[in-house]
Amino acid sequence: MAATCRCTATRRPSTCARSSAGRIPSTRAITLEIYAGTARHDLHHNGLLVQTFQPELTAQQTQVLDLLGIPTTNYTNTGPR
Repeated sequence: MAATCRCTATRRPSTCARSSAGRIPSTRAITLEIYAGTARHDLHHNGLLVQTFQPELTAQQTQVLDLLGIPTTNYTNTGPR
């Protein structure tokens, strides 16, 4: 839900995304939300790893990782965990 609020730096009205409770979500909440469904799945048979299914990152997830300086391979690498 978009709402109008005052920017504390400029004292001008600005449009902010607010939750239904009227609070602006934190960076942590937004980051957790966009990665909530991201998971790697390992398929095992008789105790042996058969195949690893890597997550497919969205453009938004890739952009956030890039802005944070985190390589996308941290989410898609099949190396040791």
